Amino acid sequence: MKIRRIDIGDVQEFWQLQKQLDNETKFMMFEPDERKFNLGRAVGAIARMDFLIGAEENGKLVGFLSAQCGKPQRIKHQAYIVVGILQEFQHQGLGQQFFTQLDEWATTHEIKRLELTTMITNAPAIALYQKNGFSIEGVRRQSMQIGGEFIDEFYMGKIFE
Repeated sequence: MKIRRIDIGDVQEFWQLQKQLDNETKFMMFEPDERKFNLGRAVGAIARMDFLIGAEENGKLVGFLSAQCGKPQRIKHQAYIVVGILQEFQHQGLGQQFFTQLDEWATTHEIKRLELTTMITNAPAIALYQKNGFSIEGVRRQSMQIGGEFIDEFYMGKIFE
C-alpha cells in the first residue's frame, strides 16, 4: 500500500472514494447518493485542503486524511481534519500511518491544534484518535440526523506543546 499526496489530478478518483465511503458507512457526512459530482466544486475542494493524503492499493484510492487550516489570522494555528478508510482496508494500520504523516506536517507547518468531530458510536475511530493524542473536549448534542434519529458527536482536539 502506498500513501501519497492527493492533488487535483486525482479529482475523479478522490470523488469516487468519497462516494464509496458514503455508501458503505454511516460515519461520514453525506448520505448515499447525496454527493453529486461537479468538476469545479470537486477541484475546489481538493485545492482548499492544506494537507491531503491518500492510500492507494493497486492504483485505487482506499482511504484519505485531509486537514484544512483556519484562514483568519486568529485561527491559522489550527486545522480541522477528516479521515475515511474503506471498510476492507480498516484495522490494518493505515489510520496510524495517516496520523504519523499528519503530525509531521503539523509540526513542520507550526500547527498548534488539530480538531475533528466523530459520532459517539464510532468506537474504532475514537480509539484511533485517542491513541494519536486526541482528547474528547465536548459533546455536540443531536448534531446529526440519520434515518430519523438524532446522533451526538464528540468534539475532539489535539494540542502540540
